Amino acid sequence: MKDFKIWRSILKAHVIITTTRANGTSVDKNFVVYTYEEYDVAEQQEKALATLRRALSPEIAQGFREYTSFKALREALIESL
Repeated sequence: MKDFKIWRSILKAHVIITTTRANGTSVDKNFVVYTYEEYDVAEQQEKALATLRRALSPEIAQGFREYTSFKALREALIESL
């Protein structure tokens, strides 16, 4: 793999970008207010997921469409072995 950022994203696992409300609860952050760094993290995670999906044959990939993160898809593939 040539892109170090994608490889780092794969190794670090899925990161959920959150924000803390005034009452102290943590919620998913709206992508409209992401910082540049958060956009970079989200983009690298999407690239990692796309890389794994491209590595699968269409017949296998079809059965795993519902997974939206690299980590979840990888774990599901390992479990299915």
